[in-house]
Amino acid sequence: MDLWLKEGTLKQKASSSGTPTVAEINEQNIVTLQREDEQLQSFVAEKSVSTSELSKVKEFPSKYIKKQEEAGVKRPKRKYDESYLSFGFTCVGNKDVPDAQCIMCNKILANSSLAPAKLRRHLETKHAEYKDKDIRFFQEEA
Repeated sequence: MDLWLKEGTLKQKASSSGTPTVAEINEQNIVTLQREDEQLQSFVAEKSVSTSELSKVKEFPSKYIKKQEEAGVKRPKRKYDESYLSFGFTCVGNKDVPDAQCIMCNKILANSSLAPAKLRRHLETKHAEYKDKDIRFFQEEA
């Protein structure tokens, strides 16, 4: 063990079959990765790309979404419909952009979840015993 620490490598001799050992393959992969890293660093140095410019690349998705909002591209806001009560949901929050609240578990779903299929899925997965109930049942609960 001490010898390995001093030498810095733990090489085994190649087997008699001529196939490389795991240690040799790992060493080749490390050398390859080091070369790729050196090439990337030299490319960045040649192009004189600053770290601030590289950080901008990481921020691309959030900036893209903000630019869409500034350009007037808006996601549709769903309106609450009284038929959603048949799925066990009532309206809460802002009347322009309402959220849906489950009558049974009081969980509040976002406006994007106001699609009838999503409300039905919540009812069928979380409250399966109530999925066949009439709308009058949910009106009494509310």
